[in-house]
Amino acid sequence: MHTLLAFATVAGSCPRIRSVVTRIVDTLIGFMWLCFKQSDSGICVEHRLRVFENRVLKGKLGPKRDELIRESRTLELHSPDGVHSCVLRASDPNEATAWFNTLHSALNVLTTQALQEANRALGAVLGELQHIGWLARKSASTESGRVNSESSDDPERWQSVFAAVTERELRLYESAPWSPEAWSAPVDTCPLLSTRLVSSSRQTDMITFSVRCGMPEGVVTHHLRAETHRDLANWARALVQGSHNCAQTQRELVCRCLWQGQPAQLILHYENGFTLMEVLNTLTRREPRTLWKFPFERLRMSADDGARLLWLDFGGEEGEMELDLESCPKPLVFILHNFLSAKIHRLGLYA
Repeated sequence: MHTLLAFATVAGSCPRIRSVVTRIVDTLIGFMWLCFKQSDSGICVEHRLRVFENRVLKGKLGPKRDELIRESRTLELHSPDGVHSCVLRASDPNEATAWFNTLHSALNVLTTQALQEANRALGAVLGELQHIGWLARKSASTESGRVNSESSDDPERWQSVFAAVTERELRLYESAPWSPEAWSAPVDTCPLLSTRLVSSSRQTDMITFSVRCGMPEGVVTHHLRAETHRDLANWARALVQGSHNCAQTQRELVCRCLWQGQPAQLILHYENGFTLMEVLNTLTRREPRTLWKFPFERLRMSADDGARLLWLDFGGEEGEMELDLESCPKPLVFILHNFLSAKIHRLGLYA
């Protein structure tokens, strides 16, 4: 199924742009109403207007639905607040593609302007926004302790989300935020330090990618869809660079653990690698001893049980180290991967 989607994207700090886009969408809806009232096609306009449910050509279209899907000449346009939307049908797929490309380019210009305006207005609240725009996401589900947005290809399961990459987070919103309060209330948040872009692919006419985040409750996976390959590249660049920048800024992570049944402190350092320090009680006056220390180059393999145990294999006589983190090890594992990825990228050892 080849369906063209166009989402109007405007930040809350741009009321003038929002007003213009809303008027454009209202005009299009009015135009559609006049055209379909005078049409003998038997398809009522009420069946083609939707309130921001990212469902392509809903079942209300009746017997015409499959025919319209096969024609591949429909275009969806949504207002950023989720109130207005319309579906447009071109005379043929080529014209639909031309309209999509033109609208998409215009909306990208508006998005860039909105990003600049939002940074001027919200810098003290969110820090600097790196990238914003619309994506589609699978409805979330929980399986085996992992939160997962399903990866089926059913177009009815995709939901539109407004996404923003800040200096430290990937934020997902149900609609474009219009106020500082709305910007501060995303429906989902993924810390970039423990977030990884794990895959991207094109399935039939869908351009998809997956983001995994190590959280205290386990691994959260979001299956997302972009509208064009350029959009996919921009999102991938923002996420990867954001994760690397967070790793370089964080520099060091310290967490308590048990090693060989004794309390210890694991230090993960961006430059120095792994250090395990003993933990002394408050009555001990001497300095804590270093139990072991290894650079990143010595790491041969890492594994975890998803509950509390982490295994680090440094090879040699030391062999495998087992650490009890007393909590889910996934955040530490994902941060470790981002540390290594950032170091490799810094050395230029990437494709």
